[in-house]
Amino acid sequence: MNNRSAEPRVLISILNWNGLEETKNCLESLRQSNYPSAHVLVIDNGSRNDEVSLLKKDFPEFEFLRNEQNSGFAGGHNRSISLSIERGFDFIWILNNDCTVGPEDLGKLVRLAESDPRIGLVSPVIVLPPLADGKERYQFSGAWHDWNSLMTVRPTDLQTVADMEARQPENMWLTGTALLARCSMLGEIGGLDERLFAYYEDNEISVRAARHGYLNKMAFDVKLVHHSFGNSFDRPPHYFYLCSRNEMVFWSENTPQHLKRKVRRRLICRSFCEARSLYDSGRKEQAKACVAGVRDALLGRLGKRKMEFLNAWFSGLIARNFPYRFARIFD
Repeated sequence: MNNRSAEPRVLISILNWNGLEETKNCLESLRQSNYPSAHVLVIDNGSRNDEVSLLKKDFPEFEFLRNEQNSGFAGGHNRSISLSIERGFDFIWILNNDCTVGPEDLGKLVRLAESDPRIGLVSPVIVLPPLADGKERYQFSGAWHDWNSLMTVRPTDLQTVADMEARQPENMWLTGTALLARCSMLGEIGGLDERLFAYYEDNEISVRAARHGYLNKMAFDVKLVHHSFGNSFDRPPHYFYLCSRNEMVFWSENTPQHLKRKVRRRLICRSFCEARSLYDSGRKEQAKACVAGVRDALLGRLGKRKMEFLNAWFSGLIARNFPYRFARIFD
């Protein structure tokens, strides 16, 4: 890739956090990109070892910066967002380090974004690596917020998403896995919400973009591979803590006023029921993490948090007993 082109300038932002091999695979795939006006910036988000030095050695053509502490998905990429605006880039591509991309992917995303100045965010279709049978597995093909049920609807049928995108563009949201964002829009509405640290920051910025009159669009002709967990139950405890906490914040703050009745009680019940399901399946630490997330959301403890829930006796108690009853008490 080089930067001498009339094409819109794109800063590609990648976070590395103790993920050296995944980041190497991602950068190797970016080397094959034929988009002529992209600049790759890798921010090491406080990794335990000096992984920046190893990456610099293998990929001298890319730029590397280091955060001394883990500032989360939101804080890490916000550093890149600020630099992209300061340096006059047209777009920033927020790309997970465990993704691999095709040579044409970025160009297709930019062409869609350039087709309408109202388009603020663009996402490719996200697929998981195929199983032994070779069948394609969709992880994300577009989604929208169902404010009545406090759920995100995520079909795997592309036509269903395209139809909904045409009917209700203001309710569409895009995952942050490989999110292309217009820099001028970010200069207007701000970057990612650092209170959330990680997870739900893509929901939040999608809503904020739509409320400022921008469109969130899927690039259905781009399929990008995400080397991620196929089953969310297999994720570590901090994932459940952040999701439980941040969904409370997101839905409580963004649900339309006329639908806000008992929102918190419904969200608490849902998180506690998930905690019980995790507990019954033997995932006790994940169950406690769900409960701790609810507690911290209600207490306004946001941003980066210590994972104190692992030793909290009440978290396990709530996770395995009477989730509905405790939800009423908490609310």
